[in-house]
Amino acid sequence: MIQSVAHRDDQEERIATLEQRYLVAQRESTSAQDLNDKLESELAACEAEIKTVSLFLPMLFCGVVSALIFFLCEFGLLYPTYTVCGIPIAKLL
Repeated sequence: MIQSVAHRDDQEERIATLEQRYLVAQRESTSAQDLNDKLESELAACEAEIKTVSLFLPMLFCGVVSALIFFLCEFGLLYPTYTVCGIPIAKLL
């Protein structure tokens, strides 16, 4: 009889230990999922920013090149009759 009580106590202790391990694993899993959600959100924000910049950058570059050509022509360092890839500079302005 003493053996069966000791055996039952041992089993209950094992069950309690397993329950504690399960709860710890569950908390870790929730934390990992929360971190994953946060990182996915940050990634989506970065991708949106990259898309915005990739749309804006070519326009900015064209504006800078046009301004540079204009000023070079104004200062007599470049003439509108010169060509770039067969296109007269005057048409690029």
